[in-house]
Amino acid sequence: KGVEITHRAAMNTVAEINRCYGVQATDRGLALSALDFDLSVYDLFGLLSVGAAVVLIDEDQRRDARAWLKALRQHRVTLWNSVPALLAMLLEANAQDRQPLDLRVALLSGDWIGLD
Repeated sequence: KGVEITHRAAMNTVAEINRCYGVQATDRGLALSALDFDLSVYDLFGLLSVGAAVVLIDEDQRRDARAWLKALRQHRVTLWNSVPALLAMLLEANAQDRQPLDLRVALLSGDWIGLD
């Protein structure tokens, strides 16, 4: 399924997210979403529009939460953008290590978000 929107509408959303959360050039985001998924719009254009860095992972790591943790730590990722299930996988993987992360913003969408 798909919805046609203008570039202006997409950029309005990107600009508002960046404004609300103070996203700036010092931030880094982990691009987990495939390019054909709508969350990838922010992963790329949201971060790059303010000069922030986009951390990429290999295709075979797309569902490997331990690889995400490694990338988060190595690149000091500050912004997370995913569906809730992927954040749950990350938190479960980090539960064993319990090492602090540099994340300061977690954006969740695309599915029901549990209160826990």
